[in-house]
Amino acid sequence: MELLHRFKPHTLAVATLFIMCSSSWAANPNQQTEDEWKFTLKNAYINRDFDNDALKDTGSWSQAASLFYKSKMHDTPL
Repeated sequence: MELLHRFKPHTLAVATLFIMCSSSWAANPNQQTEDEWKFTLKNAYINRDFDNDALKDTGSWSQAASLFYKSKMHDTPL
């Protein structure tokens, strides 16, 4: 715990950000990155067939939007 008090929070945050940014370039810089994005809209109507006459409307609409990301970076030997 004493080790954390030696570093100022601002200095520690900047150092952490620098390490994170530099590690993203650790892969082979000559290889091309091909990212794949996929946006999907979904629409569904669910009709529940109950035998209960007291229920007036048992159907419901559902809508959703999905965003998928796939990175095609190659693994490094390390």
